[in-house]
Amino acid sequence: MSTPSNGPLRVGEPRPSQLLHTYGVGSVADLPNLSTMVMGLDHWDLVRATPLTEDRLLAAVRRRLGPQVTTLRMPPQMQETSDPFGEWTRVGVPVALFPRWLRCSREQCNQLSPASSGLFELEEHYFRPENTRYVHTCFGTGGRRPTAVPARFLIACPAGHMDDFPWQYFVHRGAAAAPDCTLSLRERGTTGEAANIFVECSCANVPDRSMAEAMGKRGERELPACRGHHPHLGTFETCDERVRTIALGATNSWFACQLRVFSLPRAEEPLTQAVREHWSSLSPLAALPAEAAKMLLLTQACWPELEPYGAEKVWKAVTDEAATLPVHLLRTRIGRRGLRPGDSGVESLHRTAPVHPAGLHHGIGGRALHRLPLAGAGHPRAPPA
Repeated sequence: MSTPSNGPLRVGEPRPSQLLHTYGVGSVADLPNLSTMVMGLDHWDLVRATPLTEDRLLAAVRRRLGPQVTTLRMPPQMQETSDPFGEWTRVGVPVALFPRWLRCSREQCNQLSPASSGLFELEEHYFRPENTRYVHTCFGTGGRRPTAVPARFLIACPAGHMDDFPWQYFVHRGAAAAPDCTLSLRERGTTGEAANIFVECSCANVPDRSMAEAMGKRGERELPACRGHHPHLGTFETCDERVRTIALGATNSWFACQLRVFSLPRAEEPLTQAVREHWSSLSPLAALPAEAAKMLLLTQACWPELEPYGAEKVWKAVTDEAATLPVHLLRTRIGRRGLRPGDSGVESLHRTAPVHPAGLHHGIGGRALHRLPLAGAGHPRAPPA
């Protein structure tokens, strides 16, 4: 989701897994005709980002990044419709053009300039967002205009800062550039090596310069000091590191930081989750008459945690949870606590745990069970005493 002058523009559709492993915050996303950087969370539309309830993962993130992390969220998204101009097209992960220098792909031109110079025009494609591109007006009209592609090189430092390659500084060897000079990036060869790529300037007495001089140890001496730039945040900070030239799309420009935790299914309602966590002590109550169960409920060790919800709501949550469990599993748990076939509790169990005529297919703790077909009709027989 890029943001041109007339508002957000849809430019691609990455998969959720790509946002985690390949195109996370601060990474460069290589699109068919554009190169963009995924912006920081300060630029995200949190109204459309669904919160993710996972306490273990949140605790792990806080241990790694600090207590300022308050919540985990899904990427912003909205249900798609058939309207290519609808509200859903303006909801997504925000990205910005990076690098901000473009080069005309026409072989006779190869002009190199920032996208903000006005030399390149953004050609929008609402029906096919992957075809959105910048074009140069040096030749042709409409769709025949040459595409302006991203510049092939960036600079980065070991502290994690990244910036546009200093084209003017590099070709002028640190000297001031004339206000009206123009740059070109030409390839003189077929290998694509840095030694065959030259930066040219229209200024008199400024010789062409090979990109090989910007690589390795020599490049660290020839290039300016790091500006401490974080393009995804739009900030600058003090940095004493030397910058290095990297190729656009290099695999060593961004690495995902991954944390792994065990995820246990949780209920959407806090009361339901609390009942499930203490089900081992609450399950015997499900087989008792309501009035007796409510009285015993107040004597349970877990009652202080459940008390804020009230006895009526807790009892309803217990019966609802019991109704979702297969009868034979519920009877097994009750049997271990002293109830036997023929007790009033077992008869109550038959009333509080309805059986689907075709079998059982409910969940236990969020995990699905295989269907258990039942033989015959009526209630299942109690196990022998």
